[in-house]
Amino acid sequence: MSLKIDTNISKELEDKLSENFNILDKIRLYDYQHNWKLFVERINKTRKPEFAHNDRYLIDHHDTDYYMPHCPYGLAMFNFTRTCLNEDIPMHTVIIVTNHIGLKKELKLLLPDHSGQPTIIDKCFTAFKNIRSGINLPKFDHHVHQITKHGISMMGLPRAHRHILFRQLKERHLLNKYAVSYRSDPYKEVGNSSNKNKLNDH
Repeated sequence: MSLKIDTNISKELEDKLSENFNILDKIRLYDYQHNWKLFVERINKTRKPEFAHNDRYLIDHHDTDYYMPHCPYGLAMFNFTRTCLNEDIPMHTVIIVTNHIGLKKELKLLLPDHSGQPTIIDKCFTAFKNIRSGINLPKFDHHVHQITKHGISMMGLPRAHRHILFRQLKERHLLNKYAVSYRSDPYKEVGNSSNKNKLNDH
């Protein structure tokens, strides 16, 4: 079984980091959230007795994290940091590219002072491939009077937080003010059984 899985990190950022660091591995964290033993197997293939000053692991943290009630850090980050510490991976050898603003605060709570801190890239617009955001599409100029909605929400596969967002918009009668698309299986869970398994625009 190959553990070399492509990440969501953009080629531009990867190339830029590779100019300054020796990238030991590029890891999409989401693929290991349900099997940290596989993560241990993968990271041990590149773990060194001594790391060079420019050795780095590039971590793609580009997806949903889950939080227990009143817990200030996500379960994925908890498991990731504990696994790295258990496997003697110095945290200063880690670069985390994330769309979670504020991840640095979580890591300060999770990591002891003597373990060092990873480098966090969390405010770089071109950090990810942006396949779904439309950033790679041609640019169009629209006059302000052509804007008819306050915002747009395009949601894909069903997840708990997307159900919550959709229901909040619906219950507050905001579906006529925001352009919302939602795919659900079955779709009747969010109010339209006749459009099961289809993308529905409101």
